[in-house]
Amino acid sequence: PLIHIGKFMASKFCNDNIAEVIRTFQVIGEVGPDSLGAYVISMARQPSDVLAVTLLQMEAGIEPSKFLRVAPLFEMEADLARASTVMRKLYSIPTYRSIFKSQQEVMLGYSDSAKDAGRLTSAWELYKAQEQLVKVSDEFGIKLTLFHGRGGSVGRGGGPQHLAILSQPPGSIRDSLRVTIQGETIEQHFGQKKIAQITLARYSSATILSS
Repeated sequence: PLIHIGKFMASKFCNDNIAEVIRTFQVIGEVGPDSLGAYVISMARQPSDVLAVTLLQMEAGIEPSKFLRVAPLFEMEADLARASTVMRKLYSIPTYRSIFKSQQEVMLGYSDSAKDAGRLTSAWELYKAQEQLVKVSDEFGIKLTLFHGRGGSVGRGGGPQHLAILSQPPGSIRDSLRVTIQGETIEQHFGQKKIAQITLARYSSATILSS
């Protein structure tokens, strides 16, 4: 919608990094969204961060019905504080709501926020951010899925899965949620069939109780 993609890639303004990004989105258009899931934007700070990814998908010739989900990742103290304001601005764009069918995924960063603000402040800012994100999503009729970027250690948001889910703000879990499973904990939680079943049972039961 801004410039002919072929001419731009052949121009002096397109360096190797930009070309790689454009080719990545072209591949996304070829394989389809079911193979890739959500496009997570690390260090998201403003609506344009999300809109830029949407624009790149359009530039790559991807049909809106096949767009990847775009999930902004808010992970610093200041970014968590402004997360609901950023999403409100996005929700206020009718085309944006239409493209993503009034569904939104938002990722919350536990590790970087703890390093940035300390564990106690991080936990409080994460809690408030979830409350505010739920509130603004409800105002616009958006189905919100929160994606928790937890690490393995306590300082990175780790801990008992069941209790962690039950401790989330009321109304923030509605039949589903997403969490990261860090590499160092995969074997611990999923290394054996029985252990994997117990882990999934903990997640499932806590999600049901919180919904």
